[in-house]
Amino acid sequence: MSKAVASLCSSSRAKLLEVWLGPGFEDNYARYYDSGGWTDSAFVNYFAVTGDHPEFANTTEELIKSVHTFSSKPIVVVNFGHISPVIVSWTAKRFPQLVLLNAHRLDAPISFNFNKFRAMMLANVRTGVQLDSDQFVYRGADVLFDSTEREVTKDYPYPILPVHWLARDPEGKDGYEGYEGYDAFRCQTEAGDGHAHPTWTYYALPFLGKLLSTELDDPRHVLDTSIHVQEDEDALNVGLWSVGATKQWCNFDVPYPDIFEDFAKQNGQSLLGCCQYKDSKWYPQGVPLLFVTAHAAKDPAQTRKILGFA
Repeated sequence: MSKAVASLCSSSRAKLLEVWLGPGFEDNYARYYDSGGWTDSAFVNYFAVTGDHPEFANTTEELIKSVHTFSSKPIVVVNFGHISPVIVSWTAKRFPQLVLLNAHRLDAPISFNFNKFRAMMLANVRTGVQLDSDQFVYRGADVLFDSTEREVTKDYPYPILPVHWLARDPEGKDGYEGYEGYDAFRCQTEAGDGHAHPTWTYYALPFLGKLLSTELDDPRHVLDTSIHVQEDEDALNVGLWSVGATKQWCNFDVPYPDIFEDFAKQNGQSLLGCCQYKDSKWYPQGVPLLFVTAHAAKDPAQTRKILGFA
C-alpha cells in the first residue's frame, strides 16, 4: 500500500487518503478486518448523496440488500457525500455485512467517478470486486473473488475489467465512437474495451494509485502517456492498454435489469433475441455473459421486483 499511495502523500493530496468509519459500524468492522486494518475479500462501492441526487442512497441500499441476500462476503461502501436519512437508516444490526466508510469528496474539475479508484484503495481489501450503486448482485457472484485472486498476481499486477457490451474498436466495422486516437496503445494489448467494474487484488494497488495520481496532475494524463481522458472507464482502458494488459472477464455486469429478469425467469428465447452483443473484431460470435450482477439498475422498485424484495 505504501507504494500505491506514495504519489498521493504530498500536502496538497494527503486529504484524499483520509477515511473514517461510519458511527455504529465498529462491530462489523472488527468482524471483517484484521488488526492491521485489512480484510481478505469484499465488494466495494462508492457513492455520494447531494442535494441534486438524493436517489443514489436508494439505489445503493438495494445493492447492499442484494449482497446480504446472495453473497457471504462483506460490502464496503465509501460515502463521499452527505449523510441523508436513508444512510442514517443503515445500521450494523440491519446490515451485518456492511462496513460504511466516509471520505472527503474529489470533485470538479475532475469527474466524481475517479472516487472509484480512491474507494478501491481506501477499502483495504486484499481481493475486491467493485460495484456501482446502480448494480445488484445475484447468486453465484462470489465466484469472482476466487477467480480474481488466481489471475491478479505479483506477475500480473493489474485490475481486470469485464468486457464491454458495446463494440468500441474503430477497427471493427461495427465500432462505436469512443476511443479513436488511442490505436498506438491498443497495439500493445490483446484485450478490447472493458467496462469500468474492475476486480483486483492488493498487487494492483500501485497501478491504481499511479492511475489516480496522474489524473490529478496538471496537465492530466494516463500513467506514462500524454493521453487526456474524461472518465474513469477511459482511464482504466487506456492505462491497461498502455501496460500491455492481456486479461479480461466475460461480461458479468449484465447491461440491463430487464435482461436479468429474463434470465431469472429462464426466458431463453428472449435472451437469444436480445443480447449477443457481437463485435466483429473481438467477439464475432457474441460477448459471453455471466449472470451474477446487473448494471443500470436505476429503479429501486424494479430491482426489488426482480430480486424478490417487494
